[in-house]
Amino acid sequence: MGNNCRTEQKTEFELKYAEKSLAKWKIVNDPLINTGMAFLREGTYAALREAEKTRGGPVIMNDVVRAYKKMSKFPLLYPQLVYFCLWDFYWNDQILADKELGFFTLNPKLQCTETNQTPYDLYSDRMAKAFPGYTVDERMRVRPGPTTPVLNWNYMKDLLLSKDLNRIKELDWIAENGGTFRFLDSTVKMDG
Repeated sequence: MGNNCRTEQKTEFELKYAEKSLAKWKIVNDPLINTGMAFLREGTYAALREAEKTRGGPVIMNDVVRAYKKMSKFPLLYPQLVYFCLWDFYWNDQILADKELGFFTLNPKLQCTETNQTPYDLYSDRMAKAFPGYTVDERMRVRPGPTTPVLNWNYMKDLLLSKDLNRIKELDWIAENGGTFRFLDSTVKMDG
């Protein structure tokens, strides 16, 4: 099977809940390491497909590692790298995963939709369902979107340090909408 489990055509998934894909992530953003990781990614993708075929359904990381070792001519020194690749595929909407990122699949029939409620989602769809109105930055951190309510740091500091008990009503937003969290606006720099 080639020099490192070369794979056939990749499975393409369609977004079901998100307006657009959040895919823009690589576990390591270093050109030299990414060259090596591209080699490992191909092998991991092929191993995922093979492990699913062997198991007959979604697989855990150990199944993928086992399939990789069986298929590859090269030793796998760090099995954690396979998990990094699986996360990379998931964050780039190339595979489906359950909520705990324990099971992975390439089967498009298992993708969660309005009519097919399964635990397997693309990353962008899961983010759209869990955090509507939010987005992610280049480091995959959740950030407020254009319509997300935000708080001013100086206002919150003043409110929390206030001894005026009449201001307690200003904290009602915490209980609204199930106590959703809010981000600070970017008017005050919070670096260091």
